[in-house]
Amino acid sequence: MRSFFILGDRQDFWRSPHFYFAIIAIGIACNTRGIGIVLPAAIVANSLLRKKWSLAGAVFFGFLTFSAPWTIRNGQHGLKGRYLETATTSNPWDQDEGKVDSMEKWMVKLKKNSFDTIVRGSLEVVFPYQYPKNFTSWVWVFGAIVIIISLFGLIQSGPFGRLLFLYILGNWAIFLVLHEGN
Repeated sequence: MRSFFILGDRQDFWRSPHFYFAIIAIGIACNTRGIGIVLPAAIVANSLLRKKWSLAGAVFFGFLTFSAPWTIRNGQHGLKGRYLETATTSNPWDQDEGKVDSMEKWMVKLKKNSFDTIVRGSLEVVFPYQYPKNFTSWVWVFGAIVIIISLFGLIQSGPFGRLLFLYILGNWAIFLVLHEGN
């Protein structure tokens, strides 16, 4: 991420070997793990916000270049992605709970996932095992405070902090839809 931020200030970023190395790293990240899709999305969004149109386009097409062979290969072998199935399952660990097929079930899933992975997860990172887990309202309030302070710090830390901010928001969006807590 840092190399893209630095390269974004150059008009001739495509001449740098760091650009090509970073594009290859993005391709590997996306093909290794599905959540890697957040990395090019955050870089493209940040480049667009900074009005670096050519960098945004180069990252987007670089990502497509490295993800296309994998997608074509999966299609030829009849492999389908599991992410849509996971997103529409109420609980991937217990298939008997059924599918998320109504707005009410989506809201329940989003609330549970936001609590488990974002709010409580943020507290676990900052204060590992040092808070009363049994008090749900306490976890919501102090988790929200930790998140607000962290995100405010990222935004205030300049353009690179905003890039990390976009990356974290993208991860949270995926966690809200796909993850079913621990």
